[in-house]
Amino acid sequence: MSANTNTALSAETEVANLLSNMYGGYLAGDPSIIDGLLAPEFTMFDSASHDLIVGHGDLAAVRAARGPVNPNQRETDLVVHDLRVFARGEHLIACFILEVKFEDAAGTPLASERARNTALFTRIDGDLRLTHIHEDVWQQGGTAQA
Repeated sequence: MSANTNTALSAETEVANLLSNMYGGYLAGDPSIIDGLLAPEFTMFDSASHDLIVGHGDLAAVRAARGPVNPNQRETDLVVHDLRVFARGEHLIACFILEVKFEDAAGTPLASERARNTALFTRIDGDLRLTHIHEDVWQQGGTAQA
Protein backbone atom coordinates (compact mmCIF):
# COMPACT_ATOMS: atom_id res chain seq x y z
CA MET A 1 0.00 0.00 0.00
CA SER A 2 1.36 3.37 -0.92
CA ALA A 3 1.96 5.97 1.74
CA ASN A 4 0.40 8.41 -0.70
CA THR A 5 -2.80 6.36 -0.67
CA ASN A 6 -3.35 6.36 3.08
CA THR A 7 -1.04 8.48 5.18
CA ALA A 8 -3.10 7.71 8.30
CA LEU A 9 -1.58 4.25 8.64
CA SER A 10 0.93 3.91 11.44
CA ALA A 11 4.35 2.51 10.61
CA GLU A 12 3.53 -0.65 12.56
CA THR A 13 0.23 -1.16 10.69
CA GLU A 14 1.91 -0.55 7.35
CA VAL A 15 4.67 -3.07 8.12
CA ALA A 16 2.13 -5.59 9.47
CA ASN A 17 0.12 -5.27 6.24
CA LEU A 18 3.21 -5.76 4.09
CA LEU A 19 4.28 -8.84 6.08
CA SER A 20 0.75 -10.26 5.88
CA ASN A 21 0.76 -9.84 2.09
CA MET A 22 4.25 -11.31 1.78
CA TYR A 23 3.56 -14.38 3.90
CA GLY A 24 0.14 -14.79 2.28
CA GLY A 25 1.89 -14.90 -1.10
CA TYR A 26 4.26 -17.54 0.25
CA LEU A 27 1.41 -19.74 1.49
CA ALA A 28 -0.44 -19.27 -1.80
CA GLY A 29 2.66 -20.40 -3.69
CA ASP A 30 2.80 -17.10 -5.58
CA PRO A 31 6.35 -15.73 -5.53
CA SER A 32 5.28 -12.72 -7.64
CA ILE A 33 3.43 -11.33 -4.60
CA ILE A 34 6.62 -11.54 -2.54
CA ASP A 35 8.80 -10.19 -5.33
CA GLY A 36 6.56 -7.14 -5.73
CA LEU A 37 7.23 -6.18 -2.10
CA LEU A 38 11.03 -6.40 -2.34
CA ALA A 39 13.36 -3.52 -3.12
CA PRO A 40 15.26 -4.04 -6.40
CA GLU A 41 18.59 -4.82 -4.67
CA PHE A 42 17.28 -6.33 -1.44
CA THR A 43 19.44 -8.57 0.73
CA MET A 44 18.31 -11.56 2.76
CA PHE A 45 19.61 -14.13 5.19
CA ASP A 46 17.04 -16.90 4.83
CA SER A 47 16.82 -20.22 6.65
CA ALA A 48 16.85 -21.96 3.25
CA SER A 49 20.33 -20.67 2.38
CA HIS A 50 23.61 -20.27 4.22
CA ASP A 51 24.72 -17.54 1.81
CA LEU A 52 23.56 -13.95 1.68
CA ILE A 53 20.87 -13.59 -0.97
CA VAL A 54 21.36 -10.40 -3.01
CA GLY A 55 18.61 -9.41 -5.41
CA HIS A 56 16.05 -11.32 -7.40
CA GLY A 57 18.59 -13.47 -9.29
CA ASP A 58 19.97 -15.00 -6.09
CA LEU A 59 16.47 -15.49 -4.73
CA ALA A 60 15.40 -17.30 -7.91
CA ALA A 61 18.41 -19.62 -7.57
CA VAL A 62 17.53 -20.43 -3.92
CA ARG A 63 13.92 -21.13 -4.92
CA ALA A 64 15.05 -23.39 -7.77
CA ALA A 65 17.38 -25.35 -5.47
CA ARG A 66 14.69 -26.21 -2.92
CA GLY A 67 14.09 -29.90 -2.57
CA PRO A 68 10.77 -31.64 -3.04
CA VAL A 69 7.90 -30.83 -0.70
CA ASN A 70 7.45 -33.33 2.14
CA PRO A 71 4.13 -35.09 1.39
CA ASN A 72 3.72 -35.97 5.09
CA GLN A 73 3.46 -32.37 6.28
CA ARG A 74 2.33 -28.99 5.05
CA GLU A 75 2.63 -25.42 6.24
CA THR A 76 -0.82 -24.16 7.18
CA ASP A 77 -0.18 -20.64 8.43
CA LEU A 78 2.53 -18.05 9.02
CA VAL A 79 1.82 -15.78 11.97
CA VAL A 80 3.77 -12.67 13.00
CA HIS A 81 4.12 -12.25 16.77
CA ASP A 82 5.62 -9.49 18.91
CA LEU A 83 6.04 -7.04 16.03
CA ARG A 84 8.02 -3.94 16.99
CA VAL A 85 8.73 -1.22 14.47
CA PHE A 86 11.33 1.52 14.82
CA ALA A 87 11.57 4.57 12.54
CA ARG A 88 15.11 5.51 11.56
CA GLY A 89 15.02 8.44 9.14
CA GLU A 90 13.77 7.15 5.79
CA HIS A 91 13.79 3.56 7.03
CA LEU A 92 11.69 1.35 9.26
CA ILE A 93 13.24 -1.49 11.22
CA ALA A 94 10.90 -4.32 12.21
CA CYS A 95 11.68 -7.05 14.73
CA PHE A 96 9.28 -9.97 15.11
CA ILE A 97 8.82 -13.66 15.69
CA LEU A 98 7.47 -15.65 12.75
CA GLU A 99 5.54 -18.78 13.70
CA VAL A 100 5.13 -21.34 10.94
CA LYS A 101 2.30 -23.77 11.66
CA PHE A 102 2.29 -27.30 10.24
CA GLU A 103 -0.02 -30.28 9.99
CA ASP A 104 0.55 -33.84 8.87
CA ALA A 105 -1.15 -35.56 5.92
CA ALA A 106 -4.12 -36.48 8.15
CA GLY A 107 -4.60 -32.86 9.28
CA THR A 108 -3.12 -33.33 12.76
CA PRO A 109 -1.23 -30.23 13.96
CA LEU A 110 2.53 -30.60 14.24
CA ALA A 111 5.00 -28.53 16.25
CA SER A 112 5.34 -24.96 15.01
CA GLU A 113 8.60 -23.50 13.80
CA ARG A 114 9.65 -20.16 15.26
CA ALA A 115 12.10 -17.74 13.72
CA ARG A 116 13.38 -14.40 14.93
CA ASN A 117 13.37 -11.83 12.15
CA THR A 118 14.84 -8.39 11.71
CA ALA A 119 13.73 -6.52 8.61
CA LEU A 120 14.62 -3.15 7.10
CA PHE A 121 12.02 -1.31 5.01
CA THR A 122 12.57 1.70 2.75
CA ARG A 123 10.16 3.90 0.82
CA ILE A 124 10.67 3.62 -2.91
CA ASP A 125 8.48 5.89 -5.03
CA GLY A 126 6.12 6.24 -2.06
CA ASP A 127 5.71 2.51 -1.49
CA LEU A 128 7.21 0.62 1.43
CA ARG A 129 9.60 -2.09 0.22
CA LEU A 130 11.57 -4.75 2.05
CA THR A 131 15.25 -3.84 1.75
CA HIS A 132 16.82 -6.47 4.03
CA ILE A 133 15.60 -9.36 6.16
CA HIS A 134 17.53 -11.65 8.47
CA GLU A 135 15.76 -14.81 9.61
CA ASP A 136 17.08 -16.90 12.49
CA VAL A 137 15.19 -20.16 13.12
CA TRP A 138 15.44 -20.94 16.81
CA GLN A 139 12.77 -23.63 17.10
CA GLN A 140 12.44 -26.21 14.34
CA GLY A 141 8.93 -27.29 13.45
CA GLY A 142 7.10 -29.91 11.48
CA THR A 143 7.55 -32.72 13.98
CA ALA A 144 5.03 -34.43 16.23
CA GLN A 145 4.02 -32.25 19.16
CA ALA A 146 5.35 -33.31 22.54
